[in-house]
Amino acid sequence: SWWLLLLPLSPFGWILIDVSFVLQHPWWEPTDPELFHFWTLRLLVEAFGEQAWQVLLQVYVYIRQENPFGVFCELEHISVSPPLLVISIMTSAKACAGMLSKLTAFANLQTDGSRWRFFKAMRNFGDGLAATNL
Repeated sequence: SWWLLLLPLSPFGWILIDVSFVLQHPWWEPTDPELFHFWTLRLLVEAFGEQAWQVLLQVYVYIRQENPFGVFCELEHISVSPPLLVISIMTSAKACAGMLSKLTAFANLQTDGSRWRFFKAMRNFGDGLAATNL
C-alpha cells in the first residue's frame, strides 16, 4: 500500500521532529506541556541511554589502562590521559545524577513521587501533566 513508500522516510522524519524541538527550546521557554515533556524525556534518554553506559565504559578504560592490581596485560602504544578520563567520568556521572534528581523532583510534584508514572506520562508527550517549570 501507499504507506510503505513513506516507511524509509520515518527515521528522517523523527530526526526532523527532534531538531525542530531542539531549535524551539532556546528561543522561548517551553510552556507547552508537550514540548517541555518531550525535551525532558529526550534528556533522560540521553542521560541513561548514553551517559550511564559511557561512565561504565570509561571506568573500564581507566581500570584497564591503570591496571591497579596487575590483572591485565600491559598496553602498548595506547594511552588516554588519566586526568581527562577522570574528568569525563565525573561529568558524565554528574549529568546522570542531575537527570535522576530532575526526574525525582518532577515526579514528586506531579505524580505523588512515582517516577515510573511520570516517565510513562512523559512518553505520551506529557499527557495529563502540566509543564513543570511553570
